[in-house]
Amino acid sequence: MIRQAQPACRLAFPAVSTEAKAYWLLRTAPIDTRQIVLSKFLGVLPVTLTVGLVMGVASALSMSLGPTLLLLSVLVSVSNALVITALGVGLGAAAPKFDADNPAEIGVSPGGLAFMGLSLAYSVLCLLLLARPAAGSVLRPDLYPGYSALTTPEGILGLIGLLVVTVLGTSLSLRTGWQRLDRLE
Repeated sequence: MIRQAQPACRLAFPAVSTEAKAYWLLRTAPIDTRQIVLSKFLGVLPVTLTVGLVMGVASALSMSLGPTLLLLSVLVSVSNALVITALGVGLGAAAPKFDADNPAEIGVSPGGLAFMGLSLAYSVLCLLLLARPAAGSVLRPDLYPGYSALTTPEGILGLIGLLVVTVLGTSLSLRTGWQRLDRLE
């Protein structure tokens, strides 16, 4: 999951800042900040999604994990890709650094470090939400064969919780980014 934050820190967080002086030309066009932020998000999302899915599935298969953990790995990878990319673009838009000489310096700014910390916190939250059904499928496969650990109350609540934090994390991050960017004028 942290592997998704690395490309996002390089690509998503500086996405708005790398526009530099061209950003002000963009603002003269009939494009609002919402469209700019969403286009940056959609441009970076395939990269973070691919990295997350490849790493999640490859690690699950290499460790011969059961079907429940493989499914959870895919779900958490998709959730992390959405939220971490939105968080990167949103925080980068909320505090753009248009005067940066090098995109790498944008990622190590205070905002970039905050992004990495929040990405880690989000990954931990996802793990906490799904820890109980994952542990049940590993520790008691006789009680929870196949996907049955996900049909327990803890499993259902964990999946609902993952969906809620994914939707809220993605939408709030992007909304904060475009609203703060809009106030720069």
